[in-house]
Amino acid sequence: MHRCPKCDYALGALRGAPAEPFGEFTEDVRCPECSFLVPKGARLLTGSSTVAGSQPLTTRRRTGQILLAAAPAMYLLQMGIEGTVGLVRKGTAGFSTWDAVKASGLVVVGLIVWTAWRRWTPSADTEGRAPASFDVRWLAVPGALDIFAGGEPTRHAATDVHRIIVTSPDEPLTRRRADDRMVAALTVSTWQRDASGRRADLRQAVIFLDTGAAPGPPGRDGTSTIIEAGDAIARGLRRTIGLAAPVHDDAENAPDARPSGTEAGTLAVEGALHAQAPWPAPGRAESVLLGIPTILGLSLAVVGAVLILVRTAGPGAAPSVPTWMWVMASIGAVATVSCGLLWWWLMLRFRLRGLARCRWDVGDHGIRATERRVDRRGNTVDEFVRDVPGGRIAGIEVRLEYGRIRLVATSHDGRVLAGLALDEIPEGGAESLAQRIRERVWTAAR
Repeated sequence: MHRCPKCDYALGALRGAPAEPFGEFTEDVRCPECSFLVPKGARLLTGSSTVAGSQPLTTRRRTGQILLAAAPAMYLLQMGIEGTVGLVRKGTAGFSTWDAVKASGLVVVGLIVWTAWRRWTPSADTEGRAPASFDVRWLAVPGALDIFAGGEPTRHAATDVHRIIVTSPDEPLTRRRADDRMVAALTVSTWQRDASGRRADLRQAVIFLDTGAAPGPPGRDGTSTIIEAGDAIARGLRRTIGLAAPVHDDAENAPDARPSGTEAGTLAVEGALHAQAPWPAPGRAESVLLGIPTILGLSLAVVGAVLILVRTAGPGAAPSVPTWMWVMASIGAVATVSCGLLWWWLMLRFRLRGLARCRWDVGDHGIRATERRVDRRGNTVDEFVRDVPGGRIAGIEVRLEYGRIRLVATSHDGRVLAGLALDEIPEGGAESLAQRIRERVWTAAR
């Protein structure tokens, strides 16, 4: 059921609203509740900011999400219990302001639990949806994409939409249930501009959607199904916004429609050089691992510095500082700086790896792989071209890596000669595209 992205009014019964979940509006539709206008030709996606929000909200899953929301407030809960116990024991005669402040922490914990309960509890209407299942909405209109994620929508012009990719979300330590839906993650990368209008940085926004695809036989990996079903949805989104297609068959296109640098009769496929989940997912595990020694190092540095200050500047200051204090402060400072620099380097490396591009030109010569490394503003930093003759290619494989589909050209001994991760899957699927590449490569090799 399509609903107004601004006030959640059900638009499904209005003339012009599509019958299918991700269809195109055939007429202008104005919301009777808030007068918001969905223009003709628009596509509306309603989803969640979390994977769990797009899955059936069982009691177990809802309870887990509420506990997860309340977990950061455990310290406040402990303080609140201590403050309440202190107030009860001392009574009015021994009233302590500090005990009252600590006891007020229980109010904060209660608000967090109550908010999480409301967010994850299904409503009593006919759809029985919870707010967590529709807290993000994308409205694609010709030439722009509007993102509703609480508050006023954010509009991104088509010229600022870098790409929209689909991945299969991977939840660590979770197991797929029999009634789970085939949920895909759609990530849009948009250029942010500075005051002068130049590209300054690349930002990402994500929406988790129930694709409606069938899960397939029990025990079968549904990653490919999720990606291809999600990309069919994203394909309509890209078409509405006006983004260029990633596959160009110049045997069929007119000469003036060929990409620059592509010879006649070639099949050009564009994608990412490295297969990795969209930013910032690649750096989350490293952030957690490096966060522990960084916090320990910072604690040692702070404690050591405080001890030195007390020793040298406090009442009855001593003329000398024990060696162990200097050692503690020094080790803490070195550990903090080292871990911080390593974290910064890893995050920069992951970010730039995700921006690197690759294009295959497949034709009589085999595969010409053009690899481009770019900075965060999209400027080409380095370009490298490799020719892989058709006679060296033994196979074109479709692989699943980090929730994405990757095309790989392999040699007779199994080595990877060239590879790229598909940002978009053309109609017919990834395997169909791989077969078209095989036919051209092996025809050229004969």
